[in-house]
Amino acid sequence: MSETNNRSLVVVFSSATVTQAQLVRSMLAAEGIHATATEVNEPFPGLPVATSEVLVRQEDESRARALIQEAELHHQRAEREDADG
Repeated sequence: MSETNNRSLVVVFSSATVTQAQLVRSMLAAEGIHATATEVNEPFPGLPVATSEVLVRQEDESRARALIQEAELHHQRAEREDADG
């Protein structure tokens, strides 16, 4: 990716785990949004001391954020339903 393209990327999601960032990246890709998740080499495996980020092109930012928010709300509703039995 060229330097110009790198400047047009924005962070739309941060996570303490690479796995969660990859899940978000995959969800966005399934919706047709090109996304990249940063891969962090953890200095202490098992202890999340650095964040992993999901980046998208600036023109996809608002749509990506809306999809992430929708997924988070869906997840929260599912957790409440599970807790209520």
